[in-house]
Amino acid sequence: MTNELRNALQTTTSSKSDLNFPDLFQSLMDEMILPQTKSDGFPHFDIIKIEDDDGDIRYCIDVAVAGYDAEDLTVRYEDSSVIISGGKEVATETTYIHNGIAKRSFKKRFHLNPEILVDDVTMDGGILSVHLYQEIPEGRKARTFDIN
Repeated sequence: MTNELRNALQTTTSSKSDLNFPDLFQSLMDEMILPQTKSDGFPHFDIIKIEDDDGDIRYCIDVAVAGYDAEDLTVRYEDSSVIISGGKEVATETTYIHNGIAKRSFKKRFHLNPEILVDDVTMDGGILSVHLYQEIPEGRKARTFDIN
């Protein structure tokens, strides 16, 4: 959890005027891609926010999966969460002089805001990328009204 989000969630005030609700709401919306699995940190990951020139917001979860093939990995969307899991069969007859490349099973769950959906999943150079986009409901999109 980022410090900004942690601070926003821990804020206590004595009156509503002490809290800037739009800033708090935006902070919560921006940061609603949160890892939900307590683990040893394996595999390492980045969460990237991308804003294009039109103001559209996209996200990407990059997971370091060096040593794994696409067939060793599963990416699933379920209950507003992305679940990334993997496991690699290790040949028991292999004799390692040094075994530093992790091949153990893992499972990472990232809770998403319901407006954030999976667009694509790619893998390149040992990085698994889950591309996400934010689908804003019609009722929340900016509109201009004629004055009658």
